[in-house]
Amino acid sequence: MSTVKRPLFVFAGQSNMEGGAAYPPSEQIRFSDSYEYLHKPRRFGEERGVFKKTAYPAGEFSYEKLEEAYSPLDDFRSLSSLDTFFEHTFFVPALSNLKSEADKSVYPFEGYSEANFVPSPCLPPYLVRDWEARGHVCAYAHIAKGAVSIEHYLNPEMLARFDRERASIPGAHDARYRPAMTGAAGAYFDEKTRDFFADSEARFPGDDLSVRALFWLQGESDPNWPQAEYLLALRLFWEQARSLGFTHFFCIRVGNWRDDAIINVIRAQEQFFSETEGAYMLTRVSSYFPMPGRDESGWFIETPPAETQNCRDSWFGFANDHYNQKAFELISARCVPNMERILYENKPPVLEPELLRGLR
Repeated sequence: MSTVKRPLFVFAGQSNMEGGAAYPPSEQIRFSDSYEYLHKPRRFGEERGVFKKTAYPAGEFSYEKLEEAYSPLDDFRSLSSLDTFFEHTFFVPALSNLKSEADKSVYPFEGYSEANFVPSPCLPPYLVRDWEARGHVCAYAHIAKGAVSIEHYLNPEMLARFDRERASIPGAHDARYRPAMTGAAGAYFDEKTRDFFADSEARFPGDDLSVRALFWLQGESDPNWPQAEYLLALRLFWEQARSLGFTHFFCIRVGNWRDDAIINVIRAQEQFFSETEGAYMLTRVSSYFPMPGRDESGWFIETPPAETQNCRDSWFGFANDHYNQKAFELISARCVPNMERILYENKPPVLEPELLRGLR
């Protein structure tokens, strides 16, 4: 009897991994035999989290203090109305902020809570849909949050090591202004990941769960870090991830977010994912999405391909530069063939030609 190969995927990063487009998804996606894991029941004392086949909502509100978000704290199906979520959550689901298409207006994201948010497109549903289209299945967890540094993912031990080791790096950032939950958020990332792996083993006892891949799309909050500092953080995060049981580290390379200094983060990602065992750059295409209103002549060597146009809803007049559904579908189309090559064919990924001046 053949064993089903069911890799376990964790999608981590900041807003462009979280999902923060103006327009909501064009349709619901229902998977054939793949599942998203939700951790909230565990936090309310249930024995296991839950697995769902529907794509949206994608992710979940992981409030830092459950007793502050829920009253009474007795039912994981209750929905919290606690907003200003950046201050109160470790991680959040994909959030769409469309207000009016007629006047191209959007809501401020901080007004959303678990009780009133509107789902946004994000990468995991399209990647899983395309993965299934090639005859594969998986289970996955969405653990992301907008506007966070890579530090947000470091647990207290790794964060302390990071501070010790980065002290000798010229130009290292000032850590006095970290959000108060830094360290605690990394510890919760570890907790949700461990529970996801354990609950997957209980839910899919006959499947081959040996592949456990971490997907990473982050860097927009760290543009002024020296290359060496971001590289150090990546190394510590991967050490932490391997201790959790991850076997592969996949990068969707970060793009410009109104600051050309992010080239140092991109250089660090290229260096790390080219020299680290088990770590792979899956695609560079998200680095090629133009920002409306920018003079890109100093950023790109040549104009990116036409398919990279209109990959942010700001192209349609909204004050929202996040990746949209078109972007996520394009990223997925580039990632999935490389995932097959790496995981099942023992071949290296095939990457796009380099279009950034700072890397040529």
